[in-house]
Formats: sequence, C-alpha cells, structure tokens
Amino acid sequence: MDDDLLKLLDIYPRREKRYLIPALQTVQDKLGYISKNSVTAISKYLDIPPSAVYSVASFYNQFWFQPRGKNHIRVCNGTSCHIRKNAMLIDFLEKNYNLSPSSVTKDTKFSLELVPCLGGCAHGPVVSINNEYFAEVDVDFLKKKLTEID
Repeated sequence: MDDDLLKLLDIYPRREKRYLIPALQTVQDKLGYISKNSVTAISKYLDIPPSAVYSVASFYNQFWFQPRGKNHIRVCNGTSCHIRKNAMLIDFLEKNYNLSPSSVTKDTKFSLELVPCLGGCAHGPVVSINNEYFAEVDVDFLKKKLTEID
C-alpha cells in the first residue's frame, strides 16, 4: 500500500467498514479525486472488496474519479434547465474552451460536469463555478465570468 495513502487512512481504525465514506472524503480532499490506487488502498485498509469501495464512491456525486480543473464548472442538465437552453452553454464551452462534459482543459484551468439538478429549476439554466451558483445564465454571462477567473 502506498505510504502516503496509508498515512491518510491511519486516522481510521482498520477493518471498520463504517469509515468508508470518511476515508473516501479524506483521500479526495488530499488527492483531489479518487484514484484507482486509492480504491485499492481503501479496500485493503478497511478489508472490503474494491468493488464495494467503487460502488459507494460512484453512487455519491461528491466523489469523482479523475482530477478536476482549477476552476470546476457544473451545468445543470435537468429538464427545466434543458428547456431553458442549457445546450447553448455547453456548446459555448466546447467551442471556446475545448471542454466536453467530464473533461479537463489541457492546461487544467477548467473542468466541466453536467449534473442532474442544481436546485434552481425556476431560474434555469443554472451553473456553478467553484461552488458559486448562478441562475438564468446565458452565454454572455458565462463568458464574462470565465474571463474574470481565467
């Protein structure tokens, strides 16, 4: 087991399955994502199958399996936001930043995630950038926000 991962997990009792989610959170906070190596390490440390670790981590949208960009963009893809033309925002990001859903720009400045709902259905399309939420977003607003943080 990787020594750095062992040090992270060492705050939890070994073979205690109930610490799976906290262990995943700790690893993700440190590494920025859940790597294949960390799934194996958590599995061995807590004495549970890697498939169980992956199953839990993939169930919750708070965990991700690839590094994110410095600035993480989430676009709501729920029905209300879809009707309110979220596709225009996605197209803008693809054409101007070479960002497709679940990708990271080559310079790692930006990453994009489509999510089922951001909780602002009456005010779509909704976008979050680094966990700051914006309602009724259009391409001009998104362009301005990304220019400000770029």
